[in-house]
Amino acid sequence: MKRKYIEGFDQSDIPPRDSEMNSPLIRNMAMAAPAFTNTQIQEMLAAHAEFINDGGSAGRFERLQVAGLPMNIYIGGAQSGKQFEVRMKNFAPDTNLEQAQLTHSDFAGALAEEVNFQGAKLDHSLMTDSFLAGANFDEASAIGVDFTGADLTGASFVNTDLRNADFEICNCTGVDFSGANIEGASFKGCNLDGIRR
Repeated sequence: MKRKYIEGFDQSDIPPRDSEMNSPLIRNMAMAAPAFTNTQIQEMLAAHAEFINDGGSAGRFERLQVAGLPMNIYIGGAQSGKQFEVRMKNFAPDTNLEQAQLTHSDFAGALAEEVNFQGAKLDHSLMTDSFLAGANFDEASAIGVDFTGADLTGASFVNTDLRNADFEICNCTGVDFSGANIEGASFKGCNLDGIRR
């Protein structure tokens, strides 16, 4: 049975499918990880910048899951630096990633609720099955980001570039999409209750 189409939200009329991912286990694993310190984050950002500058953006993700957990691999890329890979890791709610260079990062299953991504460059990153409730993505560039299965409850995407992003089976309850560019983005099976636009 089809759902009501929401104008401008491509494929929003398609009902959700069952997920193969074990969200409670993913969340528990992320919660068990110690939250990153600011020093650790700065070191990871520096290593990721080196990774990108050495051609890391030339690779591509292959999404995999094992026993309901995200086990993605990145094919190709750089010889130096280190990709920002925080799969099933934990961020403190006051973490500030404003204006950070995070293109081609792996946030799959990460616990990053209320994190500040304002103005960050997130293009072509994986945020699948992540926990991003209340996160601030205002003015960010998130072209081609895969949010499949993420919990984005109450997140803000004001004036965010979301072209070709994938929101399949996401929980976008109460998300603010005001001024966001959602051209080519997919909202198949996405919960869009109470969104602002």
